[in-house]
Amino acid sequence: MPNDYRYLLTAPRDMRKQIIKLIQQEATHAQQGLPSGICIKINSLEDKYTIEELYKASQAGVPIKLIVRGICCLRAQLRIGLSENIVVRSIVGDFLEHTRIFYFHNNNNPKVYGGSADVMVRSLTAYRVYVCLCESTCQAAGCSLSWTTTFATMSMLTKCWKMVLI
Repeated sequence: MPNDYRYLLTAPRDMRKQIIKLIQQEATHAQQGLPSGICIKINSLEDKYTIEELYKASQAGVPIKLIVRGICCLRAQLRIGLSENIVVRSIVGDFLEHTRIFYFHNNNNPKVYGGSADVMVRSLTAYRVYVCLCESTCQAAGCSLSWTTTFATMSMLTKCWKMVLI
């Protein structure tokens, strides 16, 4: 069993820790005046540790867009100073799909992960799930991974990935 993976975040092993680290990195970028942003498309968001980090990132000025189909324990735009930089949407219909997407702007060097993991306590602690860092081929496909990517085009990202597992 390897000690770490180059392109995978796996649960219950280290996914929570790595996602929190990516969120904290976006908060650091925002505090330094660098481009930052997070967009996550999942079925459920209930892990309190991840939610706390999303609140902290919002307080640091990170624009956060969440697409959550089901349970969402985060309260967006609740009050000034806590979550005014967070927008939560629920998409059902043509743009609903199985893939979970985690987009981190990373100072204009986006990191995009896709896979089967939701941000739920049971997914992060009991199930064996993963997300994979995706190498984008979106430029050739005509879509963009810039922060201006809209909620509707997030589903297009699944058609633009080259999964890198090595």
